[in-house]
Amino acid sequence: GDKDGLVFDSLRLTTLDGEVDAKGRLAWSPQLLWQAQLAATDINPASSWPEWRGLLNASVYSRGGFENGQLYVDADINKLTGKLRGYPVSLRSGLGWHDDGLDIGHLEFQSATSQVSANGRIGAAINLDWRIVATDLAELYPHAKGQLKAEGQLSGSQAAPLIKATIAGKRLSLPGYKSGAIDATVAADLLQWQQVNLKLAAESLKFNDYALQSLAVDGTSKHLTAKAISD
Repeated sequence: GDKDGLVFDSLRLTTLDGEVDAKGRLAWSPQLLWQAQLAATDINPASSWPEWRGLLNASVYSRGGFENGQLYVDADINKLTGKLRGYPVSLRSGLGWHDDGLDIGHLEFQSATSQVSANGRIGAAINLDWRIVATDLAELYPHAKGQLKAEGQLSGSQAAPLIKATIAGKRLSLPGYKSGAIDATVAADLLQWQQVNLKLAAESLKFNDYALQSLAVDGTSKHLTAKAISD
């Protein structure tokens, strides 16, 4: 290196029972910038999060710095593979931080047969599409069970975020909650709840020790009807 920066051919970090090897360049004059290629091997998240035992390998390219006084970062997860809680997993993603906002060029995560995907931007303005297709939610979260298909969009702004979503699930189970089946569509502003459109139909519901045979809800911000049949 010199007074303006340095080039590193091999930098090794031991973490989470595995290793991360990096090579790249770091400059601090005339302004801070970097670019690096990272290779992670035998990473085990359970060393910090006991429920998430696994063995992961990843290849990541990152670049960033300051431009006109603002931080920018780009990170491409070219490949993340391995096993997590006994399930084969893979992740590919392109992320960036520009103009004080998070850009998700693409995010594709798969655990066994279940998939999560997203793309868009979260900044002063929000425009994010997302999708979850889970044949067994236990593949995504250790305390969940059942089948779920959900997709939607976040939009609006940080001060007034809006969500639109469709949800369909069967034999769902979370701590304190169970549902034999649920179908729902929702459109709402998340903070003020002044714009609401909700349709929900669910069967065989259980909230802790309270059970319902069925529940139907149809509502807006000005009108709500609900019909519940208890066991």
